[in-house]
Amino acid sequence: MLQQIRLNFDELISASSDPKKLQELKDKYGSPWTPSYEISLDAVQVDLLNCFRTLDPSKIQLLQDTIRLLEQTLSERGYRKDIHTHQEHVLVGSSGSGTTDKATNFPYTPCGILTGKLSIEEANFARGLESIMYGVLGSYFGLKEDSDFVAVTLEPLDVRGATIRDPRMVNEKLEVFVNRRLTADAPYVRGF
Repeated sequence: MLQQIRLNFDELISASSDPKKLQELKDKYGSPWTPSYEISLDAVQVDLLNCFRTLDPSKIQLLQDTIRLLEQTLSERGYRKDIHTHQEHVLVGSSGSGTTDKATNFPYTPCGILTGKLSIEEANFARGLESIMYGVLGSYFGLKEDSDFVAVTLEPLDVRGATIRDPRMVNEKLEVFVNRRLTADAPYVRGF
């Protein structure tokens, strides 16, 4: 299937007004060597649909087919949607209220578990694959600029399906900042 994905990307690249972007996506999704934390099942559609306007209209069906192949491949590897908790949704600036009405009562449990779409084991495995969430507002970790975005850990789940602790900020080497915790005013912060 990976070979077919690469072939599809080659055809999309040749029909694009921005082949560089599609080449980057081919390198990301078409390689078995891409680190798992750089890939997200949720991001596949966003990444590829952002290239929609650059394509010859005759290649739109190929783009949709490529999205389906990628989603199938990633699903087979254990990636899942709805693996983020309400707390994590709010930390990136979302209301998080569109996922399930149970989210505010169980802010540390992935939404897919709350809706019954995922088992605890599935969610935990998928969270381990992605391991990092990008785009968290840095102000929740005491950074002064609202424009600062940080990456945080996707924490493992306990036997009830709740995260074992609050997300932790990581650097570009994915090392946890020991001295950076969520601030007292961060949404659903524990221990304050």
